[in-house]
Amino acid sequence: MHLQQQLWPPAVVGLVAHHSGSRFVAAVREVQHHMIPFERVGHWSGPVADALTWADQTTGPDGNRVSVHERIAEVLSRHGADSPQARCHPQRGPALINAVNATEDRLLLARAAGTSSS
Repeated sequence: MHLQQQLWPPAVVGLVAHHSGSRFVAAVREVQHHMIPFERVGHWSGPVADALTWADQTTGPDGNRVSVHERIAEVLSRHGADSPQARCHPQRGPALINAVNATEDRLLLARAAGTSSS
């Protein structure tokens, strides 16, 4: 809502609203109705959404690079076993891992295409 009030483009607002599986957290908190304005699939899936998740899920709280598995473990540890993050982990965890893997695959393809055209 803050980004909307600041007149950010709807695509950016939707990406931020859905970043890193927040739709799963919203569902367990029973506030998913706040996500309705951002239901476009591209807000939570696809190259741009995946890249945003990759950036968030491969960077630790200290700014250092971590694996997606390390990042998920850190979040679950920090928030606790009864947290919304833990309660939605069976859905959220695989979605985060898939988004990170998809982005890393795209990066590998881009690198390979760049070296073959040199």
